[in-house]
Amino acid sequence: MPDLTTITVYACQTAEDYTTTVTGSKGDIYTVRLGRLFGIDLERFGCMFGWSCTCAGFRRRYRPRGQYCKHIKEAQKAHCGWDGMVDGGEPVDGKCPRCGAPVVARQEGV
Repeated sequence: MPDLTTITVYACQTAEDYTTTVTGSKGDIYTVRLGRLFGIDLERFGCMFGWSCTCAGFRRRYRPRGQYCKHIKEAQKAHCGWDGMVDGGEPVDGKCPRCGAPVVARQEGV
């Protein structure tokens, strides 16, 4: 079996950890986050990576397969999430080529 070659791949920091606030329809402010999820029925789902929201609807109706509240859908519109391996391109002066945020490096086997 051939050995894997490792390459360095860059991604926008927002691809791994992103937090923003969204104003709800009644003026309440909710925190929307992309990252590791904790405290959401871990016995059923375990530790996961994904979107979460501080609204009551998210906590009541959370499903792990993309069934998000309207606050998460709103935050996703502004989320960069650039990944050099998926989207192509390289960082510009150590920053994301799309939004200018810092980049993180990871090793991938090819």
